[in-house]
Amino acid sequence: FKNKKNLVSNYKINYIALCDSFTEAMGVSTDNTWTNKISEKSSIKVYNAGIQGYSASQMKGAYLYLINKIPHKGIIIGALPTIYKREKTFSNMALAVKQMGTGGIRSIAQTTNKYKENSFLVGFIRAIKNIIIDRKRLNINDENGIGVSSVARYQNEIPKSIIDMSSLDVDDDWNAYTQNLKELSSIALKNNKEVILIQFPHRHEIYFSASDQGLKNIFETQYYHELNLLRKELPEEVIVLDMYPFLKSHWDKNKQPIYFSIDGHMNELGNELIADFLLIYLKT
Repeated sequence: FKNKKNLVSNYKINYIALCDSFTEAMGVSTDNTWTNKISEKSSIKVYNAGIQGYSASQMKGAYLYLINKIPHKGIIIGALPTIYKREKTFSNMALAVKQMGTGGIRSIAQTTNKYKENSFLVGFIRAIKNIIIDRKRLNINDENGIGVSSVARYQNEIPKSIIDMSSLDVDDDWNAYTQNLKELSSIALKNNKEVILIQFPHRHEIYFSASDQGLKNIFETQYYHELNLLRKELPEEVIVLDMYPFLKSHWDKNKQPIYFSIDGHMNELGNELIADFLLIYLKT
């Protein structure tokens, strides 16, 4: 797992964080993960057990592996809109192998497979060429490679339709997802552990307004449809925190990118903001 060496042996662990690449913090160094930032900014120590592409069933498996290995006070479950669809993949190992997993690890595997016959030099030149073309097209000049006035390149990430709560209610993958989250939460609660759930918004949900996304208000986003259902379906003891307003406010005010310019994962600033948000709650 993505943690500093000797974290467990040197410190008392307060929380184990479980999720996919957004908890693992794909793309940033171990120092810059949100779990490590919490540990740096406070006396609270968080063990990062996030793995790229994980489904809720795998989060549960990771916790069962760690529960008796690492003494802890509670767990922080990470959710992400639409990852409930991963349950179908991991209910069939043949399908999981064929699809090369899900999430960040799948994108890496597919890219590697696609270009496996190319030399490193060919791939390197292609990557440089694409970066130059993008920068010229978008007139990008800031160090984050996104530009404070141009997020047009991400418009294709806005979904054509939103899966509403009533549709999710009858979706087999959603029900498998929530059942695994319920079981994960119950395991922790029965062992007298605090359970916190956060949900990470997608890049387009932060960078674009509700009207830009074709919605009447922000509560029509996939983020809020899923978060509101999770509030209803998880055990009442689970503390569900909404960090969307915190992240959205920072973007609207500062226009500082909190996601990588090419990859949709959170950059160093995004990870730091997640840590800052959680510390508001964890310190109270």
